[in-house]
Formats: sequence, C-alpha cells, structure tokens
Amino acid sequence: MARNSTVTVPQLVKAAQAEAHALGARSIEAEHLLLAIAAEADTPAGQLLIGYGLSHDRLIELLHAEEARSLAFVGVDPSRYGITTRPKTSGRLPLATSSKRVISEVVRNANWQRSKLNVDELLRAIVSVPVGTVARLLAMAGVDRTDMAAHSDGSGS
Repeated sequence: MARNSTVTVPQLVKAAQAEAHALGARSIEAEHLLLAIAAEADTPAGQLLIGYGLSHDRLIELLHAEEARSLAFVGVDPSRYGITTRPKTSGRLPLATSSKRVISEVVRNANWQRSKLNVDELLRAIVSVPVGTVARLLAMAGVDRTDMAAHSDGSGS
C-alpha cells in the first residue's frame, strides 16, 4: 500500500490480506489488521503503535514467538519437525471471526456509513478485545490494552 497519512478501512483490509498471505494464514485475523496498521507508520494509528514499541517488525517477532509458545504448549518443537514457517498463501482470503467482530463494531459505530469508517476506531476495537492472539501479543510486549485503547482518539485516519 502506498505510504500516506490517510488510509481507509477498506484499504487496510486489503493490506491485512497481504499480511495474512505472507504469514501463510488461511484467513484474515485481527492480528493481520494490526500488522497492516503498523505497516502504515506515518498514520496516527501507526504512530500510536510505534509509541508503544509495536513496529511492524516487532509485531512479526511477537507473532512468531506466540506461535512457538502455542506449539510448545501442546508439546511440539517446531524446529524438531522442520516447522519454521508456513508457506505463503494466495488468492482471496475470508475474514476470520476475530476480524469480523472488530470491523463490524467499527461499522456499527459509523452508523453503517462507509465514509465514516475510521482506522483509529478500528485500532481501538482491535486492542480492546480481551482475549485472543492480539491480547496475547500485547501482553507479551508489556502493553496495557486499556491504556492503548484510551489513547486511540478515533478522530484521525
């Protein structure tokens, strides 16, 4: 996606699909939306993430660490089985439940008007979810989700 100071939610969803493809995912999850926001470092939402130490690269590191932790929890050592990365995927990916929930919240708050969809509100919705991969990533990074959500003013992007 071209770097500029305004990014729309539909553009962000397309960028999240690219993030999901690059990670070998079979659907677009909330963490892929978060990665897409982080990739737009010059936007207010991207700057907020950077302020909390969550650059795109840092989020990728955290995702890999979370995946390794989850596999270890069930007794799988990825290196032992040659599982280091998943192959990239292609084609149109569906929205997963986690991304559908946050997007639908933003759409409801915008009174179903596409022109009012707001990336800052999307970020607030993503980080406000108390469970799931994003919540675990934020905990691993030592980020207070409630504090981050409060600092996403929802007036930009």
